[in-house]
Amino acid sequence: LVPETREATVGPGLVALTAKQLVQELEGGEPGVHRFQHIMVRDTAYDGILKRARAELHERFVAWADEANRDRGVEFEEILGYHLEQAWRYRSELGPLDERGRALGVDGARRLASAGRRAFARDDVPGAATLLRRATALLPEDEPTRVGLLAELGEALLVLGRYGEASEALGEAERHAALAPAAAARASLARLLLQLRRGD
Repeated sequence: LVPETREATVGPGLVALTAKQLVQELEGGEPGVHRFQHIMVRDTAYDGILKRARAELHERFVAWADEANRDRGVEFEEILGYHLEQAWRYRSELGPLDERGRALGVDGARRLASAGRRAFARDDVPGAATLLRRATALLPEDEPTRVGLLAELGEALLVLGRYGEASEALGEAERHAALAPAAAARASLARLLLQLRRGD
């Protein structure tokens, strides 16, 4: 993740950090792999990085992981979605999102939603609801794919018996029906099921 201009400093830097017992080299693994000595050291180091730099590091990690795991990308969608979510969050905290920031949100939402659908398929409905909610939060209100995610989120919340939250998600999908009519129709069908479950 280090820029090419700084690559030469990595080795000596790790030696110095190891001598200070801030990081340690992992034994029995790949040579040169280090980890923080303690989680508090890790958190302090991370908190000391500027938000813009954190966003860039999360982005670079996703680019590296996509290249390294080209054949197994689906396995890591939740993790990579998390990193894109963090990059999006830091960028949004720094000011209005530019085109790049919005693209990070769309990519992060795509990966988190895919992981959420897989969680739903294996009957991990609480996990699915969490992932779908996070995916939805990364998209602007005028994004058509958000309507479909809201419908799926509503269905997951319905299965969990969280009827109030399900009604909110489904209602929002229905309010944006002009953006994605088919997805909004799915939300309307889910609302009928919600009314049936509630005894309405």
